[in-house]
Amino acid sequence: MRHIFFILCVLLSVIFAGCSVEQRCQRRLVFLENNCPDCFTTATVRDTIIREGWRHDTAFIIHSLTDTVADTFVLERERVSVRIIRTCDTLLVTADVLADTIYIERQVAVPTHVKTVEKGRWLWRLLLVLCAISGIIIVARWINKRF
Repeated sequence: MRHIFFILCVLLSVIFAGCSVEQRCQRRLVFLENNCPDCFTTATVRDTIIREGWRHDTAFIIHSLTDTVADTFVLERERVSVRIIRTCDTLLVTADVLADTIYIERQVAVPTHVKTVEKGRWLWRLLLVLCAISGIIIVARWINKRF
């Protein structure tokens, strides 16, 4: 019994995981874009990504330097700054990265407003309601005759 339950669970998980809603919608959108180019217009979307700045510093000792001269070396490029400060036998390295804002522009297909007309749906709904009412009447008469 456990094997049947396990096999059933595996089969159901494979069936339900086979195609997600997003993939189905993506395929339908591609199909519409190819078959109805008038239904879509392109729009430019501008995404903004904000990267935070950071700072890192470290110090280490070099034993081979014996002089007592202090020296500073600075590297700067766009938003990055690195400072190397030497004091006697100690090197202090500091790196700064300023915050940055990145703008990404993409072309996106946007559906235009398309009016769809449902033809014949009201007729099927009316027929379904009439069948349901007649079924209830038939069942009620059958119950009255029986009892």
